[in-house]
Amino acid sequence: MTLWHRLLRRRALERELDAELRDHIEREVADGVRAGQSEADVRRQMRLTSGGLDQIKEACRDVRRPRALADVGADLRFAWRVLAKDRWFTAGAVLLTPAVLWTEAPLRQLTLGWPWLLYLGGVATAGAYAVYSLGLRRVPASVAGVVTLVEPLTATLLGVVLFGERLGATGVVGAVLLFSALGLVLTPHAVSRDA
Repeated sequence: MTLWHRLLRRRALERELDAELRDHIEREVADGVRAGQSEADVRRQMRLTSGGLDQIKEACRDVRRPRALADVGADLRFAWRVLAKDRWFTAGAVLLTPAVLWTEAPLRQLTLGWPWLLYLGGVATAGAYAVYSLGLRRVPASVAGVVTLVEPLTATLLGVVLFGERLGATGVVGAVLLFSALGLVLTPHAVSRDA
């Protein structure tokens, strides 16, 4: 089945998927009842193991169509709803589009912004999360939980020091508690042995 065929027959495919899943559920229920379980127990167990009918359908949809294409379609539908909802915004967008395309400023700004965008996406975001994930793999869960909470605290303290933001009493208490927990987790403890 081609991609265009899947896109054009989406409703029919949804009905077929729904019928197939319901048939599968009924067969499983019948098998469970024959094995001596109650129908409610079999249905409950199926929901627990499979995660629910909607999740199975979503997994089937992801296999059936490319996720990026579905996301683009959802984004275009959202854009159309926004344009249809706000007539003044639509009028402004339509009237200003030729003026923006007539000048070369948008293209120049786009070419100037790409290196910074790539740096922010690649180094500052992806690189930082990669290092963060590698660090979380190497420490125990108790340490990782407390150290993870240091990130918002660091951002808050930088805001206070660099930008003159105010830290209220609850913020100070929270910072003290977090530093105390961090100190308890990171200090080596002597193991007491009962004789």
